[in-house]
Amino acid sequence: MYANQLYLDGYLDRGKELLEDVIIQAVSEEHWLLVVSQATILSGVLLQKQDWIGAANLSVIMEEAATKRENWIGVACAIMTRASAWFAQGKEEASIRLLLGMGRKFHEKGFVAALHLIKARLAELRALLGEERFNTLCEQV
Repeated sequence: MYANQLYLDGYLDRGKELLEDVIIQAVSEEHWLLVVSQATILSGVLLQKQDWIGAANLSVIMEEAATKRENWIGVACAIMTRASAWFAQGKEEASIRLLLGMGRKFHEKGFVAALHLIKARLAELRALLGEERFNTLCEQV
């Protein structure tokens, strides 16, 4: 909670350091809920700082922790973080491939809320890219 408060109070670097420490410790102690919650916050910080590689890497940890908890909304959040980081790096096709693949998986499993999050992110990408470019990328996947 202290790390979050530091971040909210404007001590961004110190808050980021503490969030990283909390996540590392939570992973080592297998406190998956804490990993998911704090990684969600930290991923927002990293995306805001345009640390695309850091955000993408953190999303893998967040996805694993959310999967262990069977928290499909947390998994969707991790996937959207990674897809956003990749998209920001110009990896449009990889981003869409990741979202479509996970969307199919969520559909097959009946994880409706998580599926809708993925569909919403795909709709945002379609708006950013334009329908023609978006459809072309989807066809390539």
